[in-house]
Amino acid sequence: MEKTTNALFVQISTSIKTVMDNTVNNLNALAKAPLYSTQLQEELNRNQILSSESIAKMQYSSDIVGTTDNLHHVIALYNRSGNIAYSSAVMSMAYVVRQYYDMWYKAAEKENGGICITGFPGGEKQLVCTVSRLVKSIPQMDTVGLISISVPRSVFDEACAQIQNVNGGVAVVFDAESNVIYSSRVLDMEDTVQQLRQTAQRQSGGDAGFDTGDYIGYYSKGNAGEYSILIYTTREELLANQQQTRRLMTALELLVGVLTVLIILLVTSNTTKPLRKIAQLMVRVQKGDWLVRFNPRYNDEIGILGRNFNQMLDRMNEMTEQLITISTHKKQTEIDALQGQINPHFMYNTLESFRMMAVEKDDFELADLLCSFGKMLRYNITTMNEMTTIRQEIEYLNQYIKIQNTRYTLRFSIEYDVPDEMMEFQVIKLLIQPIVENAIFHGLEMQLNRERKISIAVYRRQALCFIDICDNGIGMSPEKLENIRAVIRMRYSEAKETTHIGLRNVNERTRLYYGEEYGLSVDSKENEGTLVRITLPYQQE
Repeated sequence: MEKTTNALFVQISTSIKTVMDNTVNNLNALAKAPLYSTQLQEELNRNQILSSESIAKMQYSSDIVGTTDNLHHVIALYNRSGNIAYSSAVMSMAYVVRQYYDMWYKAAEKENGGICITGFPGGEKQLVCTVSRLVKSIPQMDTVGLISISVPRSVFDEACAQIQNVNGGVAVVFDAESNVIYSSRVLDMEDTVQQLRQTAQRQSGGDAGFDTGDYIGYYSKGNAGEYSILIYTTREELLANQQQTRRLMTALELLVGVLTVLIILLVTSNTTKPLRKIAQLMVRVQKGDWLVRFNPRYNDEIGILGRNFNQMLDRMNEMTEQLITISTHKKQTEIDALQGQINPHFMYNTLESFRMMAVEKDDFELADLLCSFGKMLRYNITTMNEMTTIRQEIEYLNQYIKIQNTRYTLRFSIEYDVPDEMMEFQVIKLLIQPIVENAIFHGLEMQLNRERKISIAVYRRQALCFIDICDNGIGMSPEKLENIRAVIRMRYSEAKETTHIGLRNVNERTRLYYGEEYGLSVDSKENEGTLVRITLPYQQE
């Protein structure tokens, strides 16, 4: 504790020395202004009012040393008669320092041109001390005036601010005659302070700490003995401060301990409580309550865990609904398939009988038509989930086009752009024909102005296979196109529209078999035609 206090005393002493030394250096710098101005020397010697040029020179010198405005030092220049020739302060403060001129002049005269530091007798409240020296003429070296810098109390108070950190601490500054020129607080017994200064001076001899038994402090002398500094406190007050500090530290340790325990309990509660809540929700999920959700309050690890828990439940609910939809759809599809396969051999044999009757009557066109229809029936009544090839889909489509061309005066033409390597590509059955049928009944049937044409292209792009079905029919408006896109996106269970069933059926079967990212896309322009594109994954068997 004593080492810490002594180090603080040294720091305060250094700050005071800095103030005093800077003031002395500034005075020496300011005193040079009259030395280099013969006009200024003559004006001081003749007790004349300074010319504007001389005032400007003094003002410039004051600005150079930087002591006029920011620290509120009072710079004064007196002529031979003791009147103020120049002052950096307002007139009221200038007249305050003027009353001490005689005292400063006598002290400076003793120094014969040297620096003199004196205090303010009577306890001037705003100023602490004055550093002064005589102004000599060149080359006669006659005294023509006096220059002084008065240091305000605020500068010393700032330098000694840390003395407040020492219980009972006092900082005192003495002039060369051992007169008190500044103390950080009012001195009750100045005689005791003078005795303590003498004792400290004998013990330390210079810049050093001292210990008299009752007092502990630090003593320091200024340059050339122009001033001295005494900083001290009583051992009793220091020990009392030490005991108070110990009690304060003990209380702080207890407070920190209690706060630490409370923080640990709070953090633990904030961590374990939401975890227990998630565990309880998991138990409810195990019992079949899939609607529970965790409400995260913060964006921390627990909040992230809770949001992931909610996302998992949402995904599980979505997957459950999809499984139910798929199961229902599959069951309905199987029922429809079974109903569509009632006695298929009977139907096929009956068509074959009709075809033979047509041949016997030489109606070969009807016989050919019945043959095509029979091939379509045989292809269609097999299991819906059975895979087929692009080649078989095209053969089936050709039979369908042959039948449709018997219905219309204006026939339909179909073009294929299918590379040989894509002919054996495996796809689900009845993938292309429903789309061609939709093109005939909704696009080409009402096309009367030009040839009715359908083009089919199958090609591969990296890991995808595309099947483009394009017609040159009447096309559709943007509103109708958007409506068809919405119908195609509907689930089988959601669909209420009875039109474009073929497109919706192909799209949903494709998504169910290959995945949600695959299926149909439709583009169309009015009076130009329609393009339906089927996107599939390219899978080589």
